[in-house]
Amino acid sequence: MRIACFLSLVFICTFSKPIFGEDDKCHRSTEGTDFWFGFMEGRNDNGNVHYIEITVTAKEASNFQIFIGKSTSAFKMERVLANNSVQIKIPLNLGETTGSENIQEKGIHL
Repeated sequence: MRIACFLSLVFICTFSKPIFGEDDKCHRSTEGTDFWFGFMEGRNDNGNVHYIEITVTAKEASNFQIFIGKSTSAFKMERVLANNSVQIKIPLNLGETTGSENIQEKGIHL
C-alpha cells in the first residue's frame, strides 16, 4: 500500500502541469531587448543626494538607450561590453514616483 501511494505521488508530481503560476505561456527572464520599469517613493531623506541607479549587463557588446516617461529623446545613450555591466544614475526627480492618486509619467524604458 505504501509503495502504491508513493508511486502515485511520484507520477502526479512528474507528469502534472506546473502550479503556482508557472506554465508554458509565461517565460520569466531578465534577458531581452525592451524593458519598462519604475520606482516608487521609498527612502529616508536624510539630506544626502539621492538618485536611482540601474545596472545594465549584456552577454554581447550592446548599445542601449534609456527613455523616461513619454519622452522621445533619450535620457542616456550608452554601450555595454560583452560580459560586462554599466551603472546608470537617474536623478530622483525624473524617475521616482512620489505621492499617490496621481498619474506620473516617470516610467523608465530601456
